[in-house]
Amino acid sequence: MIALWRPLAAAAAAAARRIGLRMVHDLHLVGWSCDEMHEEGFVSLFAGGPVPASVSWSIASMAELAVSRLAQRRETPGIPVSCTTVPVRLIPGTEG
Repeated sequence: MIALWRPLAAAAAAAARRIGLRMVHDLHLVGWSCDEMHEEGFVSLFAGGPVPASVSWSIASMAELAVSRLAQRRETPGIPVSCTTVPVRLIPGTEG
């Protein structure tokens, strides 16, 4: 199950616990978080219990890319629209 918002990942994990499913063994849940706030903003939602895996990205990298693109746009207003990707990584979950 993919839960792209932190509260949804916590709610999915709680619902799974209520019906007796164990993280990793019975349910593979993946959340979404940023590197800079992973511990306090994601892991803490699971109150010391099993934590699902999460796709994580860097706010600093995203901001740097955005500012760079804005500077390019300012120098050359007519440049075409582009799609920029931000590097992500998978942080493994803990077993339950």
